[in-house]
Amino acid sequence: MHAFAAQLDDIGKPAWIALTVVSFILFWPLGLLVLGFLIGSGRMACWKQGGADRWQRRMDRMQNRMQRMQSAADECKAATVLSKRSRRASMKRFWNSGSFRHLQPVVRSMPAASEASETDLPLTK
Repeated sequence: MHAFAAQLDDIGKPAWIALTVVSFILFWPLGLLVLGFLIGSGRMACWKQGGADRWQRRMDRMQNRMQRMQSAADECKAATVLSKRSRRASMKRFWNSGSFRHLQPVVRSMPAASEASETDLPLTK
């Protein structure tokens, strides 16, 4: 039994998982026995052999990804706001140039547009 366990240990956890699944398929009490052996011997415990460090590294990577995504979203929003301001300034210059002076009283009498930003509105399909 020890030689077989040593061979499976050389292959790694996937071999132990495959053995457990196959033993459950063939004869479920044997699967329970193998599963009990794996848990009892500590071969499948993630907190053994530096497992906590591995989980901490994964969490750190995930937090770094989230921060990069947030900064990318902030950059996109800043670019959108800058573009919107630029378009608004261009439209004001065009409007104040006098080309549409005869329409200005009509437009000024219209209700003001909502102050909600385009970026704050929900996306629709």
